[in-house]
Amino acid sequence: MARLDLDPLVRIGDLAARWRDAHREGGRHLETVPALFTAATEEPDETEARGWRTKDGVAARVSRAAPSPRLEAFLDAGRRHPSVAAAAPQKLTDAIDAVVAAARTCEGVAVEAESALDAFIAACSLGGIPPPPSPAPPPTREVGGSLNPSPPAATGGHWMDAVPTAVLFTRVPWGDPPHRTIEEWLWLCTAVVESLGEEAAVKRGTADYLSQLPGSGEDGETTEAEPLTREKLQGCAEVWGMEPFLDRDLFNTLANAGK
Repeated sequence: MARLDLDPLVRIGDLAARWRDAHREGGRHLETVPALFTAATEEPDETEARGWRTKDGVAARVSRAAPSPRLEAFLDAGRRHPSVAAAAPQKLTDAIDAVVAAARTCEGVAVEAESALDAFIAACSLGGIPPPPSPAPPPTREVGGSLNPSPPAATGGHWMDAVPTAVLFTRVPWGDPPHRTIEEWLWLCTAVVESLGEEAAVKRGTADYLSQLPGSGEDGETTEAEPLTREKLQGCAEVWGMEPFLDRDLFNTLANAGK
């Protein structure tokens, strides 16, 4: 009896866990980027910042009760210490570098996962997936025959057709809950790997924007990099966190399978 190689399945699970780690690390840094960008590029509105002096708020009462030039300077600067603004550019650069590195890791994971899925499918077909049959040549029409063209010949079925039924029903003692069938794992892995490819494109776009790399227009021509704004950076963080193309339940099932 042929031995079923499940190493590619385990590999896909490991890659899913690696994606999750990179996604979380990138998200942690990306959440800090909008505020750092503001601190590094914008000066506080002086009139608004000094508004505490004309209001009978806590800050004004504390200042009157215990006058302090350092406290007043802090409040006049928009409640931001000068060291925050001084350190913001480098912190912003470091955060962007970390997000870009996480995005590139996710891109690499998506490519590796696609290769591992191909290997898993080939292993389940016990020796590789045979190529689809060549289309049959169009039939010749006899004189006086119908003028309607003949239907095109079939070009082969789905790749799942190459997996023997006995293999499809084989249960795998791996994952939580264990004993899913090969068929279930094949469909689950396919769905997750396809969604990782779409999510990788989103993360690539985020990394390119943060890196201020030129984009690509609808006609394929190179477009200039969009300027960084706090609103767009906040949008990047929200989309990164949502992962709209990813089914969380399926993904977590795969990412947690090796635990």
